[in-house]
Amino acid sequence: MPSRSLVPDDSPHGPPAPRRNHLLVIGVDAYVHLRPLNNAVRDAKAIRQVLESRYQFDPQHIHELYDRDASRRNILRQLQHYERSLSADDNLLIYFSGHGDMKADGTTGFWIPAEAEAGSHEDYVSNSDVMDRLRSMQAHHIYLICDSCFAGTLIVRKAELEEKVESKPSRRVLASGQKEPVMDGIAGGHSPFAAALLECLNEMRGQPVAAEEIELEVKKYTARNSYQLPDAAYLFGLGDKGGQFVFHRRVSLRDEMDRLRTARDIAGFRRLIELEENGLRNEKLLAAAEKTLESLRWEQVKAQRNPWDLAEFLEIYPRSEHHPAAVDLVRELIRDHQIQLEELEKLEAENRKLRESKLSQRDEITKLNTELKALETRLQESRQAEKDHTQQLQTLEQALQAAAAELESQSASHTQQLQALEQALQAAAAELESQSASHTQQLQVRDTQLQTLGQALQAAAAELESQSASHTQQIQTLEQEIAALRAAPQILIPKPGILFPEMIFIRGGTFQMGSEAGDSDEKPVRKVTVPDFFLGKYPVTVSEYLAFCRQTGGNWPEWMEQGSSYHYQKGTNDYYKQLGDALTADRNPIVGVSWDDAQAYCRWLAEQTGTAFRLPSESEWEYAAGGGAEGRTKWARTDEKQLLGEYAWYDKNSGGQTHPVGQKNPNRLGLYDLSGNVWEWCEDYWHSDYKGAPSDGSAWVETGNTGLDRVYRGGSWGYDARDCRVSCRGHASPGRRSTYLGFRLAAPPVQQR
Repeated sequence: MPSRSLVPDDSPHGPPAPRRNHLLVIGVDAYVHLRPLNNAVRDAKAIRQVLESRYQFDPQHIHELYDRDASRRNILRQLQHYERSLSADDNLLIYFSGHGDMKADGTTGFWIPAEAEAGSHEDYVSNSDVMDRLRSMQAHHIYLICDSCFAGTLIVRKAELEEKVESKPSRRVLASGQKEPVMDGIAGGHSPFAAALLECLNEMRGQPVAAEEIELEVKKYTARNSYQLPDAAYLFGLGDKGGQFVFHRRVSLRDEMDRLRTARDIAGFRRLIELEENGLRNEKLLAAAEKTLESLRWEQVKAQRNPWDLAEFLEIYPRSEHHPAAVDLVRELIRDHQIQLEELEKLEAENRKLRESKLSQRDEITKLNTELKALETRLQESRQAEKDHTQQLQTLEQALQAAAAELESQSASHTQQLQALEQALQAAAAELESQSASHTQQLQVRDTQLQTLGQALQAAAAELESQSASHTQQIQTLEQEIAALRAAPQILIPKPGILFPEMIFIRGGTFQMGSEAGDSDEKPVRKVTVPDFFLGKYPVTVSEYLAFCRQTGGNWPEWMEQGSSYHYQKGTNDYYKQLGDALTADRNPIVGVSWDDAQAYCRWLAEQTGTAFRLPSESEWEYAAGGGAEGRTKWARTDEKQLLGEYAWYDKNSGGQTHPVGQKNPNRLGLYDLSGNVWEWCEDYWHSDYKGAPSDGSAWVETGNTGLDRVYRGGSWGYDARDCRVSCRGHASPGRRSTYLGFRLAAPPVQQR
């Protein structure tokens, strides 16, 4: 008989109450190096069909791996995904159908992936591979059903607990046989084990159906039709608390609507309407569900006052009874915008007045300079007149000397006359000399006065020039402030006592989003244009988030919820305690918060500050992390893997815990911790690639399918360098909380009051 193998699954942390059932189905017929099986894939698909159609297993929470897709890498990768994404609000069922093997000493069993070679245990998936990953999962119930040879090696006997109820966590396995080969069945049919399981799932009439009931019936049925003997037990050492996985049949549409209406669950209504539109029947109930969703959505839009959400509401519900109120809200937002425009116009008017004043002062300085030049000209003319007068005196003195010499040569008889004439001439000369000295003194006084006036005029000109420079500087300062207001609007100042995350203005631009060298979900690479926005300088810290919890009394991180088994002081589960003091340190990034918690924080902080805080879109996050439109890098600020430790906390340097924000170097835009420390929630819904994604920088959301996972980015303290790339993507349900997940804030450039 061909033998069958056991394949591990990604253990998730997941969605909000009520618990969602996740199903991983693995089947391998077409082995590359081993003898093919006949019915493994057929069995797996039949189990999937009956669980989806008759029990509460929804398609979006079912993952299938068949034949070549059931490789060791894909199996372990899916299990790792579940480790990151499941929470205590989730159940997980794993069904494996294929070849199995066991060591000769009977201590270790294996699931054999599609590509493994015979006897190559290092290429198999061992029981310990599976158990180690199940051990770190936070799911409420984990149930393994294994139809393979030697599947019984998973079972370790221990004393079973007396109380087995759905409310207690469980870790349980149902194996198709013990430490022995098992039958594959006739081609085109089912294996004896799969046939028994399908019979039980189809015929059980109880509501609900516990795992032990199914196990008992499967054992009876298989024993009647084959020589193999199925076995079931709790998985030893994985945190089983004596509970059981319980299979619930699907409820009626009316009951589900009543539950969602009471819980005011918008996301639940959207999922319900989508399911109804995809093939169910009651048109009247469907119309009632859509009407209730419309009312709940209006209450949400009215509370958030977001113009984009308001426009979307009016587009989706053009004939809504809330249309008049929505139009009034639009007018109110327009008035606020007009007030901002009026303030900008006032600043521009002040700028014009200062420019006009500067021109007037320049005209006055020009006039004073003209008068100063005229005074200098008059002073030069006066000095020239003095020079001419001196020359005249010299000429006259020379003439007198010549006349005296002529008289001296005449007759002695004329001596007295000459002497008398000489005395008269000397007296005249003395008079002329006296007049010249007086005139010179007058010129000197006038020169001194002109110099004093010139100095006064120069001082006045200098004072006016200084005042002009001061006014010029004031004008430049105002111009810079106006330009700053236009280029980067200010974030509104919070109320006293509110811890306010520091925000960095990010200038928008165009970049190539994704990576050709990355995983399939990072493709196709495409051009995206991102508008201006603000982004948090750091991830939101413990102190900032707990201030919100203390004021509102809700949305506590998972490790502070009263009565939770994860409570960091009173809880019995050590999942968060492994972080030590880093879990509660004020400057460390907050962890243990879901996407829904992050949204609640954004709404609260928006109410406190008047700023429309939100989570960043995926394209905004990747644009900022890579350094903007130019000089982009593979990680935050570097393309060199060996330099990553200078910018990020990841598995090679974190020491197994978070660290205070801002300790590593920032990226080119001044942002810290975008690579490593904690994964950061984004606004977007999860899509497996970029086909059809928006190219305008907005978040990619599905208004009619809120049950989709949400995206997170950036890697964390427990992940390797590849996960810290700016193009790397991760996803989990919006209710998922873990030690790896936090968030940072974004805000638009124009704030709504």
